[in-house]
Amino acid sequence: MAGYRFREYVADVVRHGAVPGRIRMAALRAAGVEVGQGAQIAPGVRLRGAGRFALGAGSGINTDVLIDCNADVVLGRNVKIGPNCALITSDHSFGPPEDRCGPPKARPIVIEDGVWLAVGVTVLPGVTIGAGSFLAPNTVVRVSVPPNTMWAAPSARKIKDLPA
Repeated sequence: MAGYRFREYVADVVRHGAVPGRIRMAALRAAGVEVGQGAQIAPGVRLRGAGRFALGAGSGINTDVLIDCNADVVLGRNVKIGPNCALITSDHSFGPPEDRCGPPKARPIVIEDGVWLAVGVTVLPGVTIGAGSFLAPNTVVRVSVPPNTMWAAPSARKIKDLPA
């Protein structure tokens, strides 16, 4: 568990805009983040939790993104994540009426190759987003998304199939 605390500390230090991108990526790699060649993480990204975090080659994460790694978060190649998105792996079970927020639970998130999350997208626990899909701004994704589809807000629903 000490390793993930170190990773959180490093992520907090390098999220400042004054830290050059190459130094940010090198520090995150040294702290145990799996970063593919050419991948970029912008300033302001918050990384929390003890799960595995892997970012595929050519992928990019924009500013002010929250990555909750209480379970694994795996992003494929050429995934693009817009600003103000949230990848949330943890939740709580429902408790009794006197304490509705029951025990915590966590499930992984997988985002396959070529996916684009536009600004403000929230991905909830246990979701897999299929390759080549697009999530429109402010969409809340609570179910897994098939490959090459477009989904839109407020609660994600399939709009149409996209060419493969």
